[in-house]
Amino acid sequence: MRAFLICAVIAAVLSGCTHDSVEPTAQPTVPVFDAAESWDGANSPVLDWSTAQRDTFMRQYDETVSAALAKAGLPNDLPPDATAIDSLQRAEAIGSAVPRPAREIALLVTVDDRTSTTLDGADEATALDTAWKVCARLAQGESYQDLVFKASATFEASARTASDTSELAAALYAPIICPEHAPDALTTIAGVDGPDALP
Repeated sequence: MRAFLICAVIAAVLSGCTHDSVEPTAQPTVPVFDAAESWDGANSPVLDWSTAQRDTFMRQYDETVSAALAKAGLPNDLPPDATAIDSLQRAEAIGSAVPRPAREIALLVTVDDRTSTTLDGADEATALDTAWKVCARLAQGESYQDLVFKASATFEASARTASDTSELAAALYAPIICPEHAPDALTTIAGVDGPDALP
């Protein structure tokens, strides 16, 4: 029953304006952060960065990420039909080779992509807060399977809004920001119903 619920909820987790002319714009500066600082997920510095600033920050680590993925035998880009397993394998391969803000940006992009929604500021803060709480409980010894089951049950009892779905996705993909727990997540998800059944 638990495996069925997790599988069902994982499945549940599964343009812009144009102008005639575009004026050149200055390239955004690379955002900075204090590596010694610790913050709650909902107070992450990335929440104050624009999309352009986040992109600029992430480009600093292109070579690091590419090297880690190549070492693990993984493609540099996720395929259009990527599954949860694909995303978490990348998290495991990259590990802590990139700093916390980069992992948080990666989580937000994944949640946004996988839920087909555009997260607003409040949704992003909730997603990061949810993911870090899952990571904290994993660090305390709780299993990924139990935590996803609890998140699934909460989702089932909710109104199933876009925000609810994003929060569930954040729990599911939490190991992107705490990659030391990606192996546990991969084992759990692969055992649900096989990778081909996952979004």
